[in-house]
Parts: sequence; structure tokens; C-alpha cells
Amino acid sequence: MKHHLLIIVPIVILLTSCNNQPKTLAETNSSADPTLTTENNRQGLVTTCYMGLIGKDTMLLQVRRFDNVATGELSYLFREKDRQTGEFDARIIGDTLIGEYIFDSEGTSSSRQIAFLLKGDTAVEGYGEVEEKNGGMVFTDLKKIEFGKGLNLNKVACPN
Repeated sequence: MKHHLLIIVPIVILLTSCNNQPKTLAETNSSADPTLTTENNRQGLVTTCYMGLIGKDTMLLQVRRFDNVATGELSYLFREKDRQTGEFDARIIGDTLIGEYIFDSEGTSSSRQIAFLLKGDTAVEGYGEVEEKNGGMVFTDLKKIEFGKGLNLNKVACPN
């Protein structure tokens, strides 16, 4: 994943000059109790980690953000089901992360579009209608993504 940052950072400088787009996704409300926060700021790069629990299942999100672009890792650690772990490249529109998530599950590599509302000390996964496009699943309409049904992930200390 480190090699992604070497490619992303020069592109970020170019993109930030022309990527001042207004937020186009519907406003949502989310509430969660914040936990520990770790943000490492090195020359504009901010790393933030989030975690959510559903019963005995865990969801982990690490976002490395530089202006309006981000990379990171996302893991769905299901106790009695196949786990999904992978990396994403994304852009930030307002307070919303939209990206391509490439993950492994059951020994197979797949890709799908992801969306997270990053608000305060939470990250809420977005859901919406999807379709297959170029071998991966993508949202049919970014304006119709719903965040109210998603799991609230709370900020946590990032692993060293």
C-alpha cells in the first residue's frame, strides 16, 4: 500500500487545484459515542482509524487522507463467515468518501465501490443500489446513497 502513496501524492497536488466540487450527496444525521482518536499529520497527510462492532463481528477502517483524496484499508472480520480484507483508493467530496475497494474473500479478489460519511468522530457506511460495471460493483446513483442504515464506526487509536 505504501507504493500507492508515492503515486497518489504527486497526483493529489494536481487534483486539488481542480477538485473543489460541492457536496452532491444527501445530508444525513448520525450519532455515536466517540472513542479514542489518533490522527497523524505528516506534511498534510492525516491518518484516521475507525472500528465498529455488530455482535461478535468487527469492521475496521483506516483512512489516509491528503486534501481531497484518500487511500486506506477496510476489513470486515466476521466471526462465522468469510472475512473481507482489502485496500481502497478514494476521493473526498465534502464529508463523504467515495472509492474503489479491492478485497479478498474466500480466496477470490473482487472490487466494489464504497461510500462512507465521515462526520465528527464517526464513519458511517453508505448503502444503495449497485450494478456490475467493468468487473466490479458500483453504485447506480451516488445521490441516492443512504447512510442512515449503515453501521456507525467510531474513531479509535490507529495501530503503530
